[in-house]
Amino acid sequence: MKMFWGCQIPAQLAFIELATRRVLDALGVPYSDLENTTCCPEKLAMAEKDKFHYQLTAARNLALAEKTGHDILVVCNGCYATLKTMSEDLRVDVALRSRVNERLGRVGLEVRGKARVRHLAELIVSDLGLPLLARKVKRPLAGMKIAVHYGCNLLRPHEALAHDDPLNPTSLDELVKALGGVSVYYGTKMDCCGGNYSMVNGQEQSERMLAHKLAGVRAAGAAALIVPCPACFTQFDVRQEKLLRGLEAEQIPVLHVSELLYFALGLEENETMVKRHRISVQNFLERWSQRAEAARQVATRFDAKLLSACAACGACREDCPVAAALESFNPNEIIEKVAEGRIAEVLEEAEFWNCLDCMTCYEMCPQRFGMNTVFNKLKEIATAEGRLPQTLAALQKSFYETGALAAASRGLRKRLGLPDPADPGIADLKKVLGEDRDEGEK
Repeated sequence: MKMFWGCQIPAQLAFIELATRRVLDALGVPYSDLENTTCCPEKLAMAEKDKFHYQLTAARNLALAEKTGHDILVVCNGCYATLKTMSEDLRVDVALRSRVNERLGRVGLEVRGKARVRHLAELIVSDLGLPLLARKVKRPLAGMKIAVHYGCNLLRPHEALAHDDPLNPTSLDELVKALGGVSVYYGTKMDCCGGNYSMVNGQEQSERMLAHKLAGVRAAGAAALIVPCPACFTQFDVRQEKLLRGLEAEQIPVLHVSELLYFALGLEENETMVKRHRISVQNFLERWSQRAEAARQVATRFDAKLLSACAACGACREDCPVAAALESFNPNEIIEKVAEGRIAEVLEEAEFWNCLDCMTCYEMCPQRFGMNTVFNKLKEIATAEGRLPQTLAALQKSFYETGALAAASRGLRKRLGLPDPADPGIADLKKVLGEDRDEGEK
């Protein structure tokens, strides 16, 4: 695999290059840099100037990779679209390929359209596979809400890129899920970031597009925004800082997908990498570490994967009969707190005792998990810690002493003409329960 770094990453965003190199090493992907390359070139800047020069430049970069016998790997959407589209054009257009090769022959190169062009996200999701990635995660997102921005050139034109659905993509959402996070939907998800306005003196339009996108991300409650493109990163990070300077609006931390993978794989936190962000990511990373540690603690008591899925779903929240009757009871909020590792807080609040274990949620759950599964476990933990309602404690005490939750009224039974209640066999029950009985009495 030959790395094509493009212009922007080596020149301005070298920390993304660092993250990419470390991630590839950690995943065992062999690579080396593609030497003597120029700009891909950038379509908006060059195609309108001279289309054939644009095609020749891209073809030369492709020919350099073909000469080595390796495919091309990129971490920039613009480079991906330019090189992959040109590769496809050269493969199907014999006349264009002949014209291009006549020029490339001047420097001893030839292009046949055989070098595949892969984006890092495409390599991870489609080639390596998300199960492999999930097994290597050391710092899971643990249910954190992440907003994904695909960017235009990762998806379109679909005829050439054929990487994901151009209008309803899922690859990056699945990647976030594999890392243990929740990819949130937001209304402006598929909108362009507006970054290219920077090349046509469109600052006002750029800021409007940016503000529109960020409003959607905030509304979704995302902890961070993930992008696969350096141009989109610059728009969301650098220009967000300028846009919000002096304003009260909440800042949204931004990470390139390479950085997301870097931190998820548990690679050493690089101070320079973190400080190069205009919008600070430090609080997000600290919260991420806290959530990851909490998740490890949660996993000792709950099925963490199903718990996170339950917290993200919430489909049955409107069907809980207790929640319908008690406005103060929010079962999904309790599930979310547990998923975040806030078990001590949940035990202190003790709202889970409102669950009557009617199993409505269980029967409606496609995973046969149900919120009641979590609440029953919380009741078990609370009981073990002596955190249970007095009435319930009295019932348990009665059971261990008499084998029944309530004493029968012999007088009433006699007046009704019923026989005396049968011997509950408490002596035998105590022998059967043995040491378990002693623990229960405590």
